[in-house]
Amino acid sequence: MKKYLLVFMLFASFASAQPLPDLSGYKTSSEKLQRLSELCDSLYFSQNIEGEKTFARYGLRITPPADNFNLARFNFFLGVVHENTTSPDSSEFYYNRSKKYAYASKSPKRIRNALNRLLVLYASHLGSTASSKAVLKETLDFIDSTKSDLERISLYAPVAAYYNILGQYETQVSYLLKGIEEKKAMIATGAISDREAVVVDLVNLAELYLEQDKSEKGIQYLKEARPYIEKTIDYFNYYHKRMAEAYLLQSAYADSKVYFDSLILLARKHPNEASVQANVVTTELSYAQHYLDKKRPDLAYSFVQKASLIDKKFLAGMDRAHFDLVAGEVLVERGQYSEALGHLESAGKFGYEIGPQAYVSVLLALSRCYSKLSRWEDAYQTLEKYVPLRDSLYTEFSKKSIADAEAVYQNKAKQAQIDEQSSELELVRKQRIWLGSAALMGVLITVLLFVIYRNKQKSASRLDAKNKELGRVISELEEANKTKVRMFSILSHDLRSPISQVYQFLKLQQLNPQVFTEIQKQELSNKIQTATGSLLETMEELLMWSKTQMSTFNIQIRPVEVLPIVTDTLNLLQLNAEANHTEIENNIPAHYMVDTDEYFLQTILRNLLQNAIKSAGKNGAVRIGVNTDRPGKGLFIENNGAVFTQAEYEAILSDNMAPGLNGLGLRLVDDLSVKVGAKVYFSAVENHTKAIIDFPD
Repeated sequence: MKKYLLVFMLFASFASAQPLPDLSGYKTSSEKLQRLSELCDSLYFSQNIEGEKTFARYGLRITPPADNFNLARFNFFLGVVHENTTSPDSSEFYYNRSKKYAYASKSPKRIRNALNRLLVLYASHLGSTASSKAVLKETLDFIDSTKSDLERISLYAPVAAYYNILGQYETQVSYLLKGIEEKKAMIATGAISDREAVVVDLVNLAELYLEQDKSEKGIQYLKEARPYIEKTIDYFNYYHKRMAEAYLLQSAYADSKVYFDSLILLARKHPNEASVQANVVTTELSYAQHYLDKKRPDLAYSFVQKASLIDKKFLAGMDRAHFDLVAGEVLVERGQYSEALGHLESAGKFGYEIGPQAYVSVLLALSRCYSKLSRWEDAYQTLEKYVPLRDSLYTEFSKKSIADAEAVYQNKAKQAQIDEQSSELELVRKQRIWLGSAALMGVLITVLLFVIYRNKQKSASRLDAKNKELGRVISELEEANKTKVRMFSILSHDLRSPISQVYQFLKLQQLNPQVFTEIQKQELSNKIQTATGSLLETMEELLMWSKTQMSTFNIQIRPVEVLPIVTDTLNLLQLNAEANHTEIENNIPAHYMVDTDEYFLQTILRNLLQNAIKSAGKNGAVRIGVNTDRPGKGLFIENNGAVFTQAEYEAILSDNMAPGLNGLGLRLVDDLSVKVGAKVYFSAVENHTKAIIDFPD
C-alpha cells in the first residue's frame, strides 16, 4: 500500500535518441529558451526521459553565462532526469547547481523547486545525513523569509514528508494542516485558481491516519478533499479506492462497497487509464487481505480471482509483486500449494525492494509451500534467508521490550521513594488548593474592585459631561440675556434722541404757535413729517432686525453700498441737526462699497453721527466721507466743537460699571465693529474730532 499520493505512476525511460529541436522560428535567446523549457516539460509528462535529458543539456549549452534563471531551470530538468533513472548522486549534483543559480536569479519559484526536490531526494535515497539536515534548515529559513505566499505554502508538503521519514508525525501533521488551511484561504480569495491544489495535502494527511489504523480521522480528511476534486481522474479514482479501504478497516462493508462500486464504474469509463485499473486491482487485494486476516480464505480467494481478470499490463513492478504475494498467501491458506508457488516465487524476485516485512511474508509462505511439496532443500534454503531477516525485523521490537523491562525495574526501585513522598505531596497538594483558593479569592476581589472603580470612573465621566453641557447651556443663556439687553439698549439709545426732537418741535408748535409764520409752520410741518417717516422706517428695520438677533448676534457679511445707509441715517437725525443748526456735509461717493453687515454698519454710523452732532454744538459742522489717509477702505466722521480723544474712548469702553446709558452708544459701536472685523478710533486736532472706521481688506 502506498504511503502518499505525491506520485501516481512510475515513469519509464526511452532509449531512442532524440533530435534537437528546431528553434529557428524564435528570434531572441529568451524566446528560444522558453520554448525549450516547454518542450522539456512535455517530454517529462510523456515519460521520454532521454529526450528530456538531451533538450536540457542543449538548453545549458545555449544559455548565456549571466542568465541565472535559465541556468537554474535547465539544471533542475537534469536533476529530474537523473532522479527518474535512479541516479541520486547525479540528481543531487544538478539540484544543488539549480539551487545556486536560483538564489543568484532571486526567483522564489526556482528556489522552491530546487529545495523541494532535494528534500524528497534526501528523504528517499540518502537518509537523514548532514546534507539532508542542512537542506531542511535552508528550506525552513526560506519559508520564514520569502515574501511569496504561494512558494512558501508549496514547501509545506515536502517538509511534512521529510518529517514523516524521521518519524516526527506531530510535526508532519502541523505542516500539513498549515498548508491545507492557507491553501484553502487562498483558493477562497482567488489567489490560487486551481482548487485541486489542496487535494494532495488532504489525502496525505488522511493516509497518515489510515496507516495508524485511525480510520475515522482518515475518512474525515478524505471527505474534506472530495469537494476540491474537479477534473483530475487520478484524484477521483484514488479517493474512491482509499474510502473503500478506510471503511473496510472498520468492517463497514456496505459503505466500503459504495465507494468500491464507484471505483469500478470509473474503471469502465476509462478502460485504458493505467492508474485507474491498477487501483481496482490493489483494492481487490485489500479486500482479499482483510478476509485472509479474518481466516476466511475462500472469500479472500474470490477477490484474488477478480483481481486476476484485469490485464497485468496496467500493473507496475511493485503492484505486480503485491498481487503475487497476496494471491500466494491466499492459495497457501486454501492448500493449493502448487498454484501458490508460482506467485510467491515471482514476488520473491523483487527481494527487499517490496519492503522488509513483505519480503519476510514471502519467504515464510515459500518455505511452507516447499515443505508441503516435499522440496526440503528449497524449504531449508528459504528458511535460511527468512530467519536472519526476521531477527533483524524483531531487533527493534526487542530493544523496545528490553527498554520497557528496564524501565519497569527502575520504577519498582523508585516506588518506595514515591510512597514515602506521597503523604508530603498530599499535604502540599492541599496547601496548594488553599493557596490557590485564596489567590483566586484575591483575584476575584481585585476584579470586583476594578469593576467598581471603572463604574465610578464612567459615572464621573458622565457627570462631568453633564456638567459641561449644563455650563454650556448657562453660558448660552447668559449670552442670550446680554444680547437682549444690547438689543433693547440699541432701540432705546438710537430712537430716544430722534423721538425727543420730534416731541420738542411738536410741543413748541403747540405752546407758541405765534412764533412761526405760516411759511415756517409749513416748512416745520414738512420736516417733522419727513423725520417721523424716517423714524418709523428705522423703527421697523430695527424691530425686524432684532427678531433675527434674539438668540445671538448673528452677522451677514456681504458687499454693502454705503451712500444709501448714510442718507437714511441723516434723514433720521435731521431734526437733531436742525435743532442745533448743524451743517452736515456728505462726501460719500455713489456706489462706494464695503464688505460688512448692513444693519451693524447703520447702527455704528447712527451712533457716531449722533455724537458728532452733539459735540459740534450750536452752528457747528459735521463732515462725513471716505478715509484716504490709510490703505484699504474706510470712512470718517469729522466735527468741530468739543474735542473727543482716543484715550477718552478707551476709558468709556473700560468703564463696564458705568450707571445708566452713559457711553452706551460708544460701547455698542465697539461691540458691533469688533463683530464685523472693523476698527473704530478717534483723532483730535485743536477743536476738531475725527472718528475713523477702518474695514478689513
